[in-house]
Amino acid sequence: MTNEFEKLLEEYLGKEEETQLQRGQIVKGTVVAEDDNNYYVDIGYKIEAILPKEEVRQEGKELKVGDEIEAVLIKITNKLQNPKLSLKPLKIKKLTEEIKSAVGRFKPFEATVEKVIEKDGKKVGYLISIDGIKALVPVQEAIKERKVGDKVRVLILDVKQRGKQLRITASEKKLEEEERKRLIEKYKKQIKEGDIVEGKVIKIDPN
Repeated sequence: MTNEFEKLLEEYLGKEEETQLQRGQIVKGTVVAEDDNNYYVDIGYKIEAILPKEEVRQEGKELKVGDEIEAVLIKITNKLQNPKLSLKPLKIKKLTEEIKSAVGRFKPFEATVEKVIEKDGKKVGYLISIDGIKALVPVQEAIKERKVGDKVRVLILDVKQRGKQLRITASEKKLEEEERKRLIEKYKKQIKEGDIVEGKVIKIDPN
């Protein structure tokens, strides 16, 4: 009788756990198997979730049985069999927090120009992608003319929440200015009056 009761209790608790699964939920799990296309992850609900190998490869990673991961549930079937996992939403969430906290700080980000923005036939800025998160570099904040595909480094100037969307403004120019300022400060600390230094003439002022 005791064994039957424990079995029923275990089944009941298992079902209760299953009902807690929700799309968009962050879960932790352990890789328990793999095939040519997927990793199978035990997420602690007596079921194995699927994580596509292609997505993991795109992140430049490789998993093996026994590895622990954190991912997001993006698809759940009615019978709760083999839910689908993704690493991307979690990565985007963490990166979004990094970008928000970077306003007013010296934290460079690498990005790719995705679009040249024009208005009334005049170039007004560049749409860039920071690992999938879009940001705007106004033309006055670019250090030179850019084209689609160019790699750029930027600082975050401003982040505004518009409904569910973020409006991010970034600057190449601000980063260049800050790096120059930091370089000057570095040399000021390294040299002292009377030191002999080598230099190159870059401009002659006639006045």
